[in-house]
Formats: sequence, structure tokens, C-alpha cells
Amino acid sequence: MRTRDLTPDALAAALTERTGRPHTAADLPPDTTACAFDADTLDAVSAILAVPLPALLHPSVPESTSGVNTPPSGTLYA
Repeated sequence: MRTRDLTPDALAAALTERTGRPHTAADLPPDTTACAFDADTLDAVSAILAVPLPALLHPSVPESTSGVNTPPSGTLYA
């Protein structure tokens, strides 16, 4: 979140505004391990962070030294 200049408190406030349900920074990872976001909340996070929804649901793939994205070994993508 910080890479987008958005503090956890600011994200929680934005989620509260978009979903109509109260959120606090303590509700967000990594402060909680039980992060049960429903579809509306995931959609709101996607819009707030300007990240496509599928990118929130799939692990990122590190870039190889050749500049081509290659999946890490031992994953479902390998």
C-alpha cells in the first residue's frame, strides 16, 4: 500500500466510504491473518489501488534476468 502512497488508515477509510461498512487498519493484512474480504470489498480494494481484480487474487511472478516473466519453480505456474 505504501508504494501507492496510501497508508493502511487511508485504505481503511476509503474502504469504509466505498463499501458502507466500517474498516480499520487493524482489519487489513498484515495486521490480521483472518482477512475475509467479500466480493464487494475486493472490488473496492481493486478500484482504490487501481489494480485489476485478478492481480489481487493471483501471486505476482518475479521477472527473470532475461526480462521475461518466468514463474518460480515449484508453483502451479511452472
